[in-house]
Amino acid sequence: MNFTGALERIHYIERTDSTMLEARRRAAEGAASGSIIWAGEQSCGRGRTAGRKWEAAPGDGLLFTVLYEKAGLARRMGALPLTVLPLLCGLAVAEAAGGFVKARGFSAAG
Repeated sequence: MNFTGALERIHYIERTDSTMLEARRRAAEGAASGSIIWAGEQSCGRGRTAGRKWEAAPGDGLLFTVLYEKAGLARRMGALPLTVLPLLCGLAVAEAAGGFVKARGFSAAG
């Protein structure tokens, strides 16, 4: 795999109102497609459902938004609707975390 330039697209913020809102602000400033907005703490995220508030104290979760140009992403997704993307991302994170835990010999039983 070629990760050239990938690390430059990861933007860590200690605290934010919402990773999605931060991604929108950065997109307006010209952030590249594929940029990742990662936060240690979030106070006013909204999630996928209207009316919900998505908060997380420091260290309580994985908080990030991936910024993608919609037309380019649609080409990569092919026939899949874009609405499945959050589910696919969650599955990818779970698989990666599971591989990490297994490789380190950790147990879910604690």
